[in-house]
Amino acid sequence: MVARLAQQWSSAFEALPDARRRSHEDLANTFWTLRADRLFAVSLAAELDAVERVLTDAAQDVHAGPTRSVEVKALGDPPPT
Repeated sequence: MVARLAQQWSSAFEALPDARRRSHEDLANTFWTLRADRLFAVSLAAELDAVERVLTDAAQDVHAGPTRSVEVKALGDPPPT
């Protein structure tokens, strides 16, 4: 799916101005990092602006950091008080 989407959108991204341009390889690498729901959104996108919004949202998620912490527990540990 990633290869198909990169092929589908690479010519459109390569035609953009320098600040927004992405090579085929960069686009494919970016698609590989997307969560499944975002990759699905890209597969449904009908225009370049929609794909850019998905990539922008994904980049903001990465920079925001995790929103919750995970507590490691062993079998038999008491519940939190």
